[in-house]
Amino acid sequence: MGFFRSGGYCKRAKSVFESMSVKPFVLELDEREDGDDIQQALGKFVGRRTVPQVFINGVHLGGSDDTVAAQQSGRLKKLLAGSASAVNAENLKSEL
Repeated sequence: MGFFRSGGYCKRAKSVFESMSVKPFVLELDEREDGDDIQQALGKFVGRRTVPQVFINGVHLGGSDDTVAAQQSGRLKKLLAGSASAVNAENLKSEL
């Protein structure tokens, strides 16, 4: 999940996911009436009002530079694999 607005850094972070064929859940703050309120709350929650801010499986990854660095180091792939495992485990529990 990520919080985004139109702009270069947001496009850069989205392109990381696109290059990995991952479709993230995105909240486009500039397309919402409450976008400014959400951005204020985000600042209080993570200590940064800047966007993008990316979360994976409830864990705050950070902004654009953090997302790119995580991709380059392989950390992003591991986080996404962990997220998929968590989702798969939840699906299995609900089927039992």
